[in-house]
Amino acid sequence: MTDQSRQEIRHLSSTLPNLVPEVYYAQFGAQQYLTNTAINTVFSTSSSSILPIYAARFALNQTFLDLSLVNDTIMLCKDRPSKMATAWQVGVHYEIQCSLDPIALMTDGSSPIFYDIYVKDGNMLVPIPVLISGYQDNNGVLVNEGDDSSQWQFVRRFYTHQSVTGTPSYLEYTEINIQLTSRGHIQSPYLRLSYQAIPTNDAQASFVVRYSGGNNAFNIALLVIASVFVTLTAVYAG
Repeated sequence: MTDQSRQEIRHLSSTLPNLVPEVYYAQFGAQQYLTNTAINTVFSTSSSSILPIYAARFALNQTFLDLSLVNDTIMLCKDRPSKMATAWQVGVHYEIQCSLDPIALMTDGSSPIFYDIYVKDGNMLVPIPVLISGYQDNNGVLVNEGDDSSQWQFVRRFYTHQSVTGTPSYLEYTEINIQLTSRGHIQSPYLRLSYQAIPTNDAQASFVVRYSGGNNAFNIALLVIASVFVTLTAVYAG
């Protein structure tokens, strides 16, 4: 680990919800990640242009498990594999909503998996920062709730659901935000997450991939591929 990496990483304060990821970015570095244009890959909106997002998986004790394409790993809402695959097609606005079985969430959450996600750029893996609703700074301010991105606090690691400590919780809302430029490049994506306590009845969840920016030179086509309600009786671990 480099000196710069050591400076970036520190433990989250106790003001965060139980079992929220423990590794996060330097407190005043949000803007540099949102405006990073160092990703050199040129994308198009053809059906064969896939956003290469990878997920590194870790066990509860932080043991590294594996690294692979994210596919449906972080998606609690399941659908046909061919439809879910469109979530990673460049330029496609993807949205799915579903109702999850709380018993399955509790059972499967007894062995939670943690994720670090990256976008592949040539031979490099560029970390995708994660913005979690409910984070409070040292003054008790909910800095991630407003539109002032200079105040946002990003983390690197997250889980989809857990029932091993504190209040059992799951990802109620997951949104991947991708900013396109006029040259076919993307700025560093970021992930916005919202956790809720696992309810006794149906647990509602949403997963969204959202694009912004681009112009005629990029020929961006924002398409709503999936906006469906699915009732699930089981949750599948990534």
